[in-house]
Amino acid sequence: MLFFLSFFYFFPFIFFKFWPFD
Repeated sequence: MLFFLSFFYFFPFIFFKFWPFD
């Protein structure tokens, strides 16, 4: 469960890091 919590916690960061919106 901790894995999923950390996943959903860092997902936005990874998402915006590899998919920047300009």
